[in-house]
Amino acid sequence: MSPEVRRELDYVIIRPHSPDDQNAIEQLHLGNWPKSNSKKDSAPEDLIPEPGETVFIAEDSIGEMVGCIYYFPRLVDVDLHGLVVKKACRRQGIAAELIRVAEEQAQRDGFVRITIEAASKKLVNYYQSLGFSLISNSRKRLAKDIGTKQFAV
Repeated sequence: MSPEVRRELDYVIIRPHSPDDQNAIEQLHLGNWPKSNSKKDSAPEDLIPEPGETVFIAEDSIGEMVGCIYYFPRLVDVDLHGLVVKKACRRQGIAAELIRVAEEQAQRDGFVRITIEAASKKLVNYYQSLGFSLISNSRKRLAKDIGTKQFAV
């Protein structure tokens, strides 16, 4: 993973996380993650990136974290999860740009597919509008092919 990955929209900068971001990531999730009665909701310790996992951070012009997405490379694909955008900043293209940055990183890392799980039918439709296809209706799991694997001969 290249630490210099940095993407700018007119109103946000997207960059990989640093250890100093952990508290802000937790606060972003606590304040903006959809509420439910499920025991499967993320606890703060679940928000600590695993070894090899990256969190892409979206910051506004004053350096406030307004969104993030987790990028977890697996054996054959990259799992995207934990996508959240601050409520006041939604519908501005931030989620789509976070996914696009993660997709480009997956291509650079040599992966041919990214996957994501949706929490609702509305999110399934949103991810499909970004080129994802439903691969598991019961889990609302979607995938997107992003290229072909290059093999050395």
